[in-house]
Amino acid sequence: MTKQWEGSEPPRVIVVARFLGVLSAIGVFVIYLAGLAVSYRTAGGLDVEVSDSPAWLYPVVVVGLVIVGSLGLVAATIDPQRTSRVYPWLLVGIGTVTQILFGLVLTDQSLDPRNIAVIVLPPFTAALSIAEFARELRNLLRPQS
Repeated sequence: MTKQWEGSEPPRVIVVARFLGVLSAIGVFVIYLAGLAVSYRTAGGLDVEVSDSPAWLYPVVVVGLVIVGSLGLVAATIDPQRTSRVYPWLLVGIGTVTQILFGLVLTDQSLDPRNIAVIVLPPFTAALSIAEFARELRNLLRPQS
């Protein structure tokens, strides 16, 4: 026979749910960082200089777009006063597409499906995982009733 909880979850369920939420948020954030690291490494293949600027700054700028957009998306997700999520998603989208294009253009490999997957999946996974991270963070910061 199960005991009915009157209006609230049992404390053990809340603790377990919070713990799993923290693990999920950490896991998603690690995936996000790994996707950015691999994407940065791929875009780092640009070994030319434009306007006397070091080439390594181009991937920093592109990955920086994704990071800034991601932070804006997380802030917009956890702060109910912020109304627009379009601009952060636009930054994440532009940065992600640019990373993918860098990878496709700069690869020394043939563009067979396996190589395309290796180029496309890391930035795409990073972009998707940030939305899940924001959702998990919002749930963790929500006051318990």
